[in-house]
Amino acid sequence: MNPLQALCDLPLVESAFAIDAEGRLVALVPHAFFTAAVLASAAERLRTFSLVVDDNFDSIDEVIFQFDRHVLYARRMNGVTVCAVTREQPSIGILRMAANAVAKSLAIRPAEKSAGPAAFAVTSTVPPPATGGPVKKKKGGGIWG
Repeated sequence: MNPLQALCDLPLVESAFAIDAEGRLVALVPHAFFTAAVLASAAERLRTFSLVVDDNFDSIDEVIFQFDRHVLYARRMNGVTVCAVTREQPSIGILRMAANAVAKSLAIRPAEKSAGPAAFAVTSTVPPPATGGPVKKKKGGGIWG
């Protein structure tokens, strides 16, 4: 059984996928609208976003993207990023618990990283910015002290 099915069994979750540190799909549960091609594209963009954030700010383990009627929830741990596409606003606590369990079952072990290419190779097509870019986050500043 696909470990991501546990996420898809939650209320409001329509599809799920997982990517490794290089942005390759390692598992997916497609949906009629969220096909494998759509999820591969989302994985590519999520990987690009993750690289930008990690290079310019503190590393993030969890992110939520709100769209018109859908939410993309992503949780990174154990060398894998588990993602769920939901309708409306889901219970983040329940999603987090399920994503943690899925990430543990899909954990990327060092020996598996060199096992060969994944079934879906995802490469970035977004060029780096020509000039400038985000300003590095200053420690101790902002509203959170």
